[in-house]
Amino acid sequence: MATRRGLACIKDGRVRPAPVGLSAPTDVTAVHESADGTLWIGTESRGLVRLQAGEWRSWGVRDGLPHPTVTSLADDGQSLWIATPAGLGRWQSGGLRRYTTAQGLPSNQLFAAIDDGRGYLWLTSARGIVRVKKESFDAVDLGRAEMLEATTYGKADGLRSSEGNGAGQPAAWRTRDGRLWFATVKGLAAIDPARIPSNPQPPPVLIEEVRADDDPLPLAHGRPLPPGRKRFEFHYTALSFYSPEKVRFRYRLEGFDRDWIDAGPRRVAYYTNIPAGSYRFRVIAANEDGVWNADGAGFDFSLRAHFYRTPAFWVACLLGGGVLGLALYRLRMRQVTARFAAVLAERNRIAREIHDTLAQSFVGIGVQLETVVKLQAVSAEVARQHLDRARILVRSSLAEARRSVWALRSGALERSDLGGALAEVAEQLSGETEVAVRVSGRRRRLPVEVENNLLRIGQEALANAVRHAHAGQVRVELSFGEGLVRLSVRDDGQGFDVERAGHPAAGHFGLAGMRERVQNLGGELSLLSRVGEGAEVVVEVPVA
Repeated sequence: MATRRGLACIKDGRVRPAPVGLSAPTDVTAVHESADGTLWIGTESRGLVRLQAGEWRSWGVRDGLPHPTVTSLADDGQSLWIATPAGLGRWQSGGLRRYTTAQGLPSNQLFAAIDDGRGYLWLTSARGIVRVKKESFDAVDLGRAEMLEATTYGKADGLRSSEGNGAGQPAAWRTRDGRLWFATVKGLAAIDPARIPSNPQPPPVLIEEVRADDDPLPLAHGRPLPPGRKRFEFHYTALSFYSPEKVRFRYRLEGFDRDWIDAGPRRVAYYTNIPAGSYRFRVIAANEDGVWNADGAGFDFSLRAHFYRTPAFWVACLLGGGVLGLALYRLRMRQVTARFAAVLAERNRIAREIHDTLAQSFVGIGVQLETVVKLQAVSAEVARQHLDRARILVRSSLAEARRSVWALRSGALERSDLGGALAEVAEQLSGETEVAVRVSGRRRRLPVEVENNLLRIGQEALANAVRHAHAGQVRVELSFGEGLVRLSVRDDGQGFDVERAGHPAAGHFGLAGMRERVQNLGGELSLLSRVGEGAEVVVEVPVA
């Protein structure tokens, strides 16, 4: 006997507590002895307990039991069915399985389970009396079906209340005549499983309404819809006058769903974010006895794609890509042509420079030497003067040659950074002039083009100060700032007129070259000078 404080047994005419192998008194809710003598015990909070061959064992939620409270036990010889407040458990072949509303039960709160001997398991629940075909449990376990074949009986079938009663057990019983008796909150209910009427007529299926983004659509088939529709609703029903609430539906959107979707009694299907294409929505239904209308009803429609997802768009993209590639090719060719033109212009510039300096100097040297040859026999003193002039021209030409070599390539930058290269150039050009180089800021390497041009500018400014300004002192300052580098060359020489400086007619080709270099770097050049008061060249160039 099950009691609030455990099991009790009658032996030798006396009622005695039965040891159940539990550590504390337990509220026992169900007791069942199987054909092999195994004693199964359902408890209030300790799950399922088994006494077999003198050994006790228990199972809880972690072992697969739906709930730690067991309300009823039913044995059909192959499986032990365990009713709980959170679903149905099944003990078979040493393992536990659980079944809930996810597998098609109308409610998880179960009060009793009983086998009718005809292949069906009956359950009392909070939402009616349920008849489940036992073969469907195997189909769900093996993955052949997603839902149980369950039929629910409620007020429409003659019950005074759809809610079962499990306060006392047993809450369900099968009598000798095969009738099933169930306890409900409004009295007893009985049914004869052998005399349940069957409805062989499949229910007609009808699609009532189709909506796209809350807009109703005509039920005419094949209407193309504009792109951008995201939410679809399909409302359907089936005609069953005997028990319409028991009609079950399955639907499928052909072209989108791979398998049928079991909707149970739900009469609306929702879809979102359907890609463009042609579709057919199909719905089938079964009556209360599981007779299916396999033809069902259908609705055809198509959803147009956005322009950017059509083949024409991709063809246009390919054509546009070809045009863009051709444009890039032409741009590249223009760049190559421009670079070639720049190289050619630079070669022309060097040729002009050689012609204006070295070539003219060599011509002068040749004239002086020819004069020396002519006057050597006439006047040795006059020939010596012309020879001195030739020697001076040789020195000048050598200096110009060295300057041209430096303009093409700087070995100083290969040996040091910009500050060190400026110091090296200052030492080479100083002579009798005092030259000082000062570097401030975070000293770092700059892009090659920036360093080369700044070195050439500083070299030209130093050469002008020493050669033309006859300065006694020259100060070179190189400042590294955030995003900016500043070069200043200041001397105390004789100065010059800034307004006339740099014009080719005045012979100041060096200043013109400085301006070109600074302009190419995107910087600014400032000339500060007055005649007799020295000069200062300031260059500011932006750097990353």
